[in-house]
Amino acid sequence: MNTYTQRSQTVQQQSAAGSTTSKNTAAITDNRPEAVAQLKLKSSLNETCTPQNNVVQLVKSIKKKKDEPKIPGVTKTIKKRTKYREGQHGYKKSEQQRLKKLLGKAVSGKTHQSEHYFGFAALNQTSGQSRKESGAFERNAYAYQEAYQSHRDHVGTGSSKQIGPTGLSSETYRNDTRMLLESGDVSSAGQLNTLGYAFQPDFSKRAQTIAGQQASNSFTHMMRGMDSVSYMQGNKQVSVPVSDYDRLEQLAARYAVERKHSWPTDKDIADAKKALGML
Repeated sequence: MNTYTQRSQTVQQQSAAGSTTSKNTAAITDNRPEAVAQLKLKSSLNETCTPQNNVVQLVKSIKKKKDEPKIPGVTKTIKKRTKYREGQHGYKKSEQQRLKKLLGKAVSGKTHQSEHYFGFAALNQTSGQSRKESGAFERNAYAYQEAYQSHRDHVGTGSSKQIGPTGLSSETYRNDTRMLLESGDVSSAGQLNTLGYAFQPDFSKRAQTIAGQQASNSFTHMMRGMDSVSYMQGNKQVSVPVSDYDRLEQLAARYAVERKHSWPTDKDIADAKKALGML
């Protein structure tokens, strides 16, 4: 008998002996109290650890947390994201808060009004929709916080047909704004709005007040983010691109009017470039 055969027989004998021992062991019942308790514990643990029971326990845990009583005075703060950005009409409330923090004076409808830089009536002229129906479009339009009385005195506010110091009525002002936008001349359309403030006798004086400084800062922030202007042509939006030079012209013109200059000075232009990050 060779070595391989001897080893095979030895393994078979050990396997048979082990099988007999295992059967005999399984047949023996341990009725001691501590053994019975241990068996029950193992059975319980095995049952709890199944995937199905894990899911059940997780659901119960979540439900329990939901049912827990709220602790008085403790609230979870959720920061609400706004879908509008600086310079848009829909950003008005956030812009008012920003200006308050900037100069320490509250901004509300009593101190400022939202100035649609390109009159909304001009932008929405051919849509065939009411202002209410065009709410979403209006909230995305460019606007800034202008000092209350200055805005009230502007030719574009209201619907008067009376010709003002600018040589325009509210109707011709909107028509001219629309015509300039359709021709692609965004800068001139915007400066037409600024022209309405240039002819107000007290505008430059108001511009030096805190409310006026807040308005100037709001205008500057609007101009920084202006990359295109949209108007309605029937039921479609038409967008006109705004170049760096367009932004510079409009901001320099605003600074000139605030400082009572007949024409933008070198300083007005330099300050506008700095504000726009062009220096």
